[in-house]
Amino acid sequence: MTLRSLLKHPRLTLHFVLSLLASISLSGCQALTIFQPTPAPSTSTPASVPLVPLTFQVTVPSATSSGDVILEVVDEVTGIALNSQRYKMQPAGEQRYTLELGFPVGSVVRYRYLRQEIIPQVERNPYGQPVRYRLAVARAPAIIEDHVVAWQGSGPVIESGRLVGQVFDATTRAPVADALVCMAGIQTFTTSDGSFTLENLPPGKHNLVILPTEGSYHVFQQEAVIAPNALTPAQIALQPARLVNLTFVVQPPTEHIRGLPLRIVGNLRSLGNTFADLEGGLSVLPSRAPLLSLLDDGRYTFTLSLPEGTDLRYKYTLGDGFWNAEHALDGSFKVRQLIVPDHDTTINDQIETWAMDDSERNPLTLYIKAPPETPADERISIQFRLYTWTPAIPMWPLGNQQWLYVFYSPQHALGEVSYRVCRNEQCGLADDLATAGSTASGLPLISSEGSNTITHQVEKWNNLTPWSFTPPSIESATPRSSFVAAVEVAPHLSPLALPHLPATFMSIRELNANWIILSPTWSLTSTTPPRLEYVPTNGISSADLNALVSNAQQQGLSVALYPRTNPFALTQALSDNPNSIETWFSEYRRFILHVADKAAQSRAQALILGGPETEPLLSIHEADWRDLITAIRQKFTGQLIWTITEHQLETPPAWLDQVDGVYVLLSSLPNDGFPDESQLNEAMGNYLDASLSSLSQQLGKPLWVGIDYPSAQPIQDGCVVHQEGCLSSEHLIWNGSLPSLSPDLDRQARIYQAIAVAINARPWISGFTTRGYHPAVNLTDASPSVRGKPAAAVLSAWFRAWKNASP
Repeated sequence: MTLRSLLKHPRLTLHFVLSLLASISLSGCQALTIFQPTPAPSTSTPASVPLVPLTFQVTVPSATSSGDVILEVVDEVTGIALNSQRYKMQPAGEQRYTLELGFPVGSVVRYRYLRQEIIPQVERNPYGQPVRYRLAVARAPAIIEDHVVAWQGSGPVIESGRLVGQVFDATTRAPVADALVCMAGIQTFTTSDGSFTLENLPPGKHNLVILPTEGSYHVFQQEAVIAPNALTPAQIALQPARLVNLTFVVQPPTEHIRGLPLRIVGNLRSLGNTFADLEGGLSVLPSRAPLLSLLDDGRYTFTLSLPEGTDLRYKYTLGDGFWNAEHALDGSFKVRQLIVPDHDTTINDQIETWAMDDSERNPLTLYIKAPPETPADERISIQFRLYTWTPAIPMWPLGNQQWLYVFYSPQHALGEVSYRVCRNEQCGLADDLATAGSTASGLPLISSEGSNTITHQVEKWNNLTPWSFTPPSIESATPRSSFVAAVEVAPHLSPLALPHLPATFMSIRELNANWIILSPTWSLTSTTPPRLEYVPTNGISSADLNALVSNAQQQGLSVALYPRTNPFALTQALSDNPNSIETWFSEYRRFILHVADKAAQSRAQALILGGPETEPLLSIHEADWRDLITAIRQKFTGQLIWTITEHQLETPPAWLDQVDGVYVLLSSLPNDGFPDESQLNEAMGNYLDASLSSLSQQLGKPLWVGIDYPSAQPIQDGCVVHQEGCLSSEHLIWNGSLPSLSPDLDRQARIYQAIAVAINARPWISGFTTRGYHPAVNLTDASPSVRGKPAAAVLSAWFRAWKNASP
């Protein structure tokens, strides 16, 4: 089958489809080549790998009174919840079970324990959370000792210990960041200095595994004994691995349509693994995985540099690890394994089929027509639902707002499938209005009788209403060569947003901004003991952060890093346990020093501290804060900015003499209920004078102003009045499309115009920031993001005027 079979659709021509598919380059990945095919490389196949027996011995809680104990080997490439292998364990004494399994030598096994009930119960870690997976390395025959802390409903650990360690390069002694540390069903990642902490560990013998997420080092495994109520130290040296080139050459199945964009996804970050729990139990995102190149004989190829010894799990796909991925002839999900050899190698693979059964060998072809207001720099994604929604998949552009997707499986073998489309993978927020929101059931994935084609016209996008707005004329702007015209990107970024940030930086540059503020985020994962740490579902890895800073700087933007966490969760935690404030400060300090290292490594221009997160911690001794600032200065030589909220203006922290500037977050702006523009401008000026003038004189330092004014009404005391209470701008960043909210784009634009006029007349204000900028899409919702709204036009005009740039 070829692309010609798609051309029965009346809107398309062969030249049109081929020429546009030839230029596909989704989310910055390698472009598909059709008209200039690559010559086929010479080939070889790695030798088979012998099996190594691992004996798993597990102690289970006394509450295990019924059901069998199961060892579940999980598949992170397809989806942890979707393609596991389960093995019944054998009793081996009171509360003990055992099982021996064989694995190819060098395998890194991802597994966990279940209690077999009508609904299988996944083991819980010491924090009461389901265990994502444990790790074991099959290098030689070994016994793996594990302890199941609890099943659902079982009690917690009474006595526990902790493991505190540091991971470093065995050759250079340099710290290793972003390595996955796994022990006792708990996972964490090493920080910039290679350190990690595992709390609440059950006493006894455990298996500790350190897994570099890019495979740049050999995996570390060692038995560790945890004593009750004690700290166990660990200094771990990872052996660096030599890079080799792997060239993959793959033959598609007979039902494959020649020229379709083909990806390789796998268990490494470079192959789309996010190490996060995404919707529907998936972990792999195709927008973060590479496209293969088409060869002249119809095969595809891709070359990847990987460290020798890496346990590579991978598959080929037209979608992600679950949807539209390769299958074995018996319909099972295909996951390939390769222990990377110590020399350059070419791998020959044959995709057996895209189908789960014979009925799926004829694919469904989906044509989507987007409305004319669809932003030209946004791409259309398709999202599938089988019992629950899963992450969206990029469609293939045909031009003229037409999009194509060829769908093989699973169509119906696992249940009824529905679909919907959205913009830039932001389903649930930037949806087709006909299927909008997280609770929408979508459209049935069923073609008309006698046809394998589904055609759908998006009449209107949710949260994208066309508007017309004429930016006000700017006649008296005073150019300022050093003025900071900044955009602060919304924090708590999901993996689905990260691939779109380079395009977002371009949109920010087009606003005439010269600074961008990015927020590495750590999450509160435990209150007993207090714990802040990087969580992949809403944080930025060190590798991603370095790449993003570099990309922004290449686009002419100065970069400030502003570490963020959840201020509301921290306030609640301190309310529940006021005596834990020193421990929380220690966690915040660890977070800040991690970001200071990242700021230095990425050569960011500024580091921003303080803000709502620190308000509960300001009662800590002044000497502790000064000591933290001194420690930061030893790591980072760029500008150090302190953030002040309106609550802190009357009594600013005493240590501001140690920073280079102040970033003031204004929230209680005057409303626009004034008869004319001049009165609003005057009120805004009076507000700035009353709030900031004395602070500016007192500090004698550069002062930035930041606002996150929502495009909503009514607004009172800095938040949106709502039936559920007063919604803050922080809340509205990700919840601005609630149906009960009333967007008011003009109000937001008027406020931005008024504050810009006021700032222009006050040369003691050194910078202006719009906050909460959406990282992926234009929205006309009630959120504070100005992206795609009239307020952006106001900002662009003023930013241009202040830097005296031509339109």
